[in-house]
Amino acid sequence: MMKLFILFFVTFLNLMFVSCSAFSTTEELSISLKEISFKESIECVYISTDGKIVNEFYEGEETVITVFKNTPTPILFRDEKYGIIYPYTLELDKASAFCADVFLTMYKASNSQKESSLLYLQQFNWAKLIECVSEYDDPWLLNKQKIMEAIADGTFTKRSITLL
Repeated sequence: MMKLFILFFVTFLNLMFVSCSAFSTTEELSISLKEISFKESIECVYISTDGKIVNEFYEGEETVITVFKNTPTPILFRDEKYGIIYPYTLELDKASAFCADVFLTMYKASNSQKESSLLYLQQFNWAKLIECVSEYDDPWLLNKQKIMEAIADGTFTKRSITLL
């Protein structure tokens, strides 16, 4: 009986150590940069887990960014206008980049209300915006200001998306 208890206890401890990452609130997001052609390095802008806007330059074919699990996080590769909004898109594209730019621009404009602004922005339906923006050949020709005003007012609909 004692051997069974010890075996069970050792197995339990082993599972606890191995599965600790399952209880983590963050994860390492690996982003492939193979699709993007850039000269020496590329600028990446994102909101870190401590709520700060991070500007970093990356070289190579892949980058790893720490994000909160299942929490909307904009990641924008500026020079080439590619990006994602984790967890809704995991492959770089221009529609997601436009939406990430909207997210980052609104967050930057929130000045003294960063925490509440971030919570508000994380509640927005980014998946729907990405879907709507994807219908346009060049999302950078859309009226970003009108979209941001509608999101801020809580009145955003598909009709809020118009060309400049």
